[in-house]
Amino acid sequence: MGAPLIERIQDDPESCLVTFLWRDSGNTNSVFVFGGPTGWTYGGTRMTHLPGTDVWFKTCRVRRDARFTYWLVENASDETWAEVMGLDPSHWILDPLNPNVYPKTDPFTSFVALADAPAQRWIIPAARATVGTAAKHTLASTVLHNLRDIWIYKPYGYDASKGPYPLLVCLDGEEYMDLIPTPTILDNLIQSVRIPPLVAVFVGNAEGARSKELTCSELFDRFLTAELLPWAQRHFHVTDRGARTIVAGSSYGGLAACYSALRHPGLFGNVLSQSGSFFWAPEDDPEPGWLMRQFAQSDIRSLQFFLEVGLMEGIRPARPNGPTQLSSNRHMRDVLVAKGLDVAYAEYNGGHDFVSWRGSFADGLLQLARSW
Repeated sequence: MGAPLIERIQDDPESCLVTFLWRDSGNTNSVFVFGGPTGWTYGGTRMTHLPGTDVWFKTCRVRRDARFTYWLVENASDETWAEVMGLDPSHWILDPLNPNVYPKTDPFTSFVALADAPAQRWIIPAARATVGTAAKHTLASTVLHNLRDIWIYKPYGYDASKGPYPLLVCLDGEEYMDLIPTPTILDNLIQSVRIPPLVAVFVGNAEGARSKELTCSELFDRFLTAELLPWAQRHFHVTDRGARTIVAGSSYGGLAACYSALRHPGLFGNVLSQSGSFFWAPEDDPEPGWLMRQFAQSDIRSLQFFLEVGLMEGIRPARPNGPTQLSSNRHMRDVLVAKGLDVAYAEYNGGHDFVSWRGSFADGLLQLARSW
């Protein structure tokens, strides 16, 4: 038997019932399923024991276009649950009844893609595809006083005497090399003549520095503009025009991408944000949404944005008593539109998941590069 069970709803063809299952391990006292449609609340994620059996279950009504990840937790005490809510993955269990795991090479989470979930055609290597190259480098920063990995993607047929090539800068570069197969996506879009050949720079995170550097850090912004871009322009024939440069990221990476674009629209003229953490504010600021206020107070007029967020990111507030990821992205969209900026906005039926972002990343590239 596999899980979760998927059942049609006779009077609602656009939705279905998704039932998560657990078989008693011999000492099961409680089971929780969290992520996806159940969210992260203590009561809302608890499974029910079916009397007289070894079966525990949790049923959710879900729209049929959903794609989401989830984990299980067995025998969570109040103390353990506090750790789970603090995003401590040591308690998270892959669903033993679900063969669908992500990523396949080093499974971290179970996932579900329902019948009407959007196709993810651009992540599949094309037969007889002309492929680019991706090379790993190490870059030392005198601004940040640390080292990080950098990957450079060059399109098939790259010629330093041609160009200059448009530039894509991806923050959280490790994830955009692995969890999102960006080189394959670029190969497919370029081969299909949907975007022109471009060079991509994947900016890895220095050890232990992500939460500091990607939260509207002036120093990290200086690293991008005073060190990374000049380095890329010296070694590769890439544009120095913001109108042909995209800066991209997810979660904190989306926040950092928007921050640098606000500060340097002449360098980063296009922003691709996947579930950007726009609820963020400095620790000494009691009001969430710091970056939204900076945009609202600015006189900026020339940026293009692709923003997306998951409908299942509206369940758990990102800050105590604060906005959810979903509501803060909607708010950011409204601020940018009110400023007269070019904003494409999308909501997908899923959570804070690379399993969704990998499919929609191409949508953002197509939108932002449509006039190139």
